[in-house]
Amino acid sequence: LVATGDFRHIKYTTDFQLAKNFLELLLSAFSIEKKDTFFVPGNHDVNQYKSRMEHINDICLHTNDNYNIYSNYMLCKGFGDYDAFVRGFYGDSNITDMRILEPSGVHCIKWNDLINILFVNTALISDGENHEQIIDITSLSKCKIDFSSPTIMIGHHGIDSLYDSHAE
Repeated sequence: LVATGDFRHIKYTTDFQLAKNFLELLLSAFSIEKKDTFFVPGNHDVNQYKSRMEHINDICLHTNDNYNIYSNYMLCKGFGDYDAFVRGFYGDSNITDMRILEPSGVHCIKWNDLINILFVNTALISDGENHEQIIDITSLSKCKIDFSSPTIMIGHHGIDSLYDSHAE
């Protein structure tokens, strides 16, 4: 089971409990184990924090001339509630990989020795404005990928939603 974000809705002030209940019903109905469940955050899963909008504005102004400008900012601070939701979901399982350690980050997990699942957070600068998205290219470049197996990349937004410098 792969779920690509928007586990809550900011406008309607829902929390992550509704998503958790729904996901657990899905797992039960289809006999899916939590170890076979994968998430990436969406734009409605982001929290606000002090200076976030200023950071996003600076990133958007300079991403085309400095694709790595996002590394000046701790955008992951906006995913504290999402990270807690994911850790809570996996809490009663034996999951000890990056799904627990860094739920909103960029990482690669080899699933059942069959396929690499590459997780990318495309919601780092989601702010309700009409601009492209970014991915953490630095973290992506550090992912350990077994190239002898197929790889699938999952994110909440499509590649056509990314700044050109990040899509490339």
